[in-house]
Amino acid sequence: MLYFVLVKADLTGGRVGIPAIDDELFRLGEIVQSSHDAIIGADLGGIIFSWNRGAERIYGCNAEQIGGKHLVALIPPDRRDEFKEVLQKINRGQPVEAFETRRVCRNGAVIHLSTTISPVRDAEGRITGASLVTRDITKLKEVEESLAKERALLQIVLDNLTGRVYAKDAAGRYIMDNPAHREFLGVSSPEEVLGKTVIDFFPTEIAQQYHADDIEIMRSGKPMLNREEITVTRSGEKRWLSTTKVPFRNSKGEIAGLVCMSRDITERKSAAAR
Repeated sequence: MLYFVLVKADLTGGRVGIPAIDDELFRLGEIVQSSHDAIIGADLGGIIFSWNRGAERIYGCNAEQIGGKHLVALIPPDRRDEFKEVLQKINRGQPVEAFETRRVCRNGAVIHLSTTISPVRDAEGRITGASLVTRDITKLKEVEESLAKERALLQIVLDNLTGRVYAKDAAGRYIMDNPAHREFLGVSSPEEVLGKTVIDFFPTEIAQQYHADDIEIMRSGKPMLNREEITVTRSGEKRWLSTTKVPFRNSKGEIAGLVCMSRDITERKSAAAR
């Protein structure tokens, strides 16, 4: 990162600064300038001495406007305390990987950033400054927040369904279920179910049949609809279920597991048998 001090490219592609600058060093400077990420250099006092076009795009100001200013100029007042610990690590020679935070641009927009900060050393190994590589992850965060909201909404729906609903991954491990399913299994919390398989909850013969059904559904891609079957609870009670299992696919179109919903139809079957 120290070469930022030596290299400066003008808009015509020419060079200004040291006349005998090495071509490879100049090419490295051009790569830094063309990076989509913000790449910033600062001395031990926190004074900014290098600023690429990626930083200009993310923060909304150019090198002339920010050069010579302190790094705190990039940090909102309510976020400055979190940066103190980061600077302390750099002064101890410890890099900081993927430090996530928020910033407010000059236009007032709030952006999410992920920054990796590394100490810069001289030829004798002494720390002389820091390099910051920052990526705008605002869109990624927006997608994550949207997915989190959708998942929360889905969980609310699941929690209020009277039917027993769960999902399994391709290995047959539970990855999601609702309270009705947990009540049927005789447990009270998701942690008692997630990551486990039917072997953990049913007699061996029934568990093997369930697993074989799951494997066939995921192999063929064909759902199992409203199949009536007998199950045995952990207490040994026999119950009739109407079960529907549907495979689901990942973003590549590959079958990644299945979703199941079952209803207890014991009373209906008993009434029909009378």
